[in-house]
Amino acid sequence: MEIPEHATLVLNGQFPANKTHLAFINDSSIIIAADGSLNHLIQNKIIPHFVIGDLDSADKGLIEKYNVQSIEIKDQSTTDFEKILIWCLEKKIQKISIFGIGGKDEDHHLSNLLTLNKFSQKILLEAFTDNYIITPISSYRKFKSFKNQTVSIMTFEKESLIQSKNLFYELNQTKITPSNFSIRNRSMGNQFEIETSNKVLIFQEIN
Repeated sequence: MEIPEHATLVLNGQFPANKTHLAFINDSSIIIAADGSLNHLIQNKIIPHFVIGDLDSADKGLIEKYNVQSIEIKDQSTTDFEKILIWCLEKKIQKISIFGIGGKDEDHHLSNLLTLNKFSQKILLEAFTDNYIITPISSYRKFKSFKNQTVSIMTFEKESLIQSKNLFYELNQTKITPSNFSIRNRSMGNQFEIETSNKVLIFQEIN
């Protein structure tokens, strides 16, 4: 099949309960399952186009029954999430919407956030939980929002200088480090802007 520029990826974390998210996944031009998430997708009557990973937890019978294209990558030095992002880069995919990033095992959740951060300068990424949208950025971005939306900014880098516009607590070349300093801010309207000197993750509450 022809690979579109925008893909949807479902990781093997907490499966989405948000009906809007499930509809988004189902309507996607290309759905990629990370290994065992294939099983949960098919249980929810969503058939992915690809299943990628070391394939140690995807149901082989379901792969065959639903004619899902499987791509086995045995490299144990990378996670399934990293394997898929590398594959997407090779296929010239420009943007990925990611679901199932959190929940279940806390170490996997943290690892997934680190991977978001790691690839933030290589491909457009946005991740969805049932409660938040998580967007990695490394320069300037304008975000759609709503008044009093909770907005948190986190970094895994040594430091990042942040300039904001239209947040309740404005940041003016404010230095943030890996801490809780810049969490639980609020948007003042239908958009806000962030400019950063280094890689950060933007968390937006879902209405």
